[in-house]
Amino acid sequence: MAGQSILISIEVLSRLLDALCDQGSMGRTKLSFLSRLNYLVCLKYIRLMEDLGWVQVTGDDRDQRVGITPTGRAHREAISKHLEERPRR
Repeated sequence: MAGQSILISIEVLSRLLDALCDQGSMGRTKLSFLSRLNYLVCLKYIRLMEDLGWVQVTGDDRDQRVGITPTGRAHREAISKHLEERPRR
C-alpha cells in the first residue's frame, strides 16, 4: 500500500476483527457479509490488515480464506477497549 492513502474506520476494523475472532477463518465474501461491508471495500481492509500482520490470507485466488493472527487478536482487544472508553456522540 506504499504511496496510497486510505481512509480507515476503527469501527470497520473492529467489525472485521470481531467476525474473524467469533467465526474463525473464512472466505472473503462471508467476511464482507458478516462485517456489513461492500465486497471491494472489504478487500481493501483485508489487504491493509494483511500488510499490518493482523490477518493471514491462505489458499488460491479462487478460494482464499482470511484468518486472524495473534497480532490481530491483540489489536482487536485494544480497539475494543478504545471503543468502549470513548465518549458517545
